[in-house]
Amino acid sequence: MTNHPHDADVAFIQALATLLKENDLTELQVKREYGDDGSLNVRVSRAKTVAMEVETAPVARLDPPPAPVGPAAADPAPAAAEDPA
Repeated sequence: MTNHPHDADVAFIQALATLLKENDLTELQVKREYGDDGSLNVRVSRAKTVAMEVETAPVARLDPPPAPVGPAAADPAPAAAEDPA
């Protein structure tokens, strides 16, 4: 298999990713010049995970009021209307 410039670029980018991880970096940016033939600009980055502890206050539980028990639970009878006569 012939080693094309593309293959070398892929190996270079993989090496940058390894450097990023091994040195606990979040970003690397490199520009490679190939003379008059061109250049390669590479930016390799990763998100840094931040562990965070959060304290929360206990949440008050709102229970519904207890249901009435016994005769008070029944609806009261409507009041008798007085006869105006």
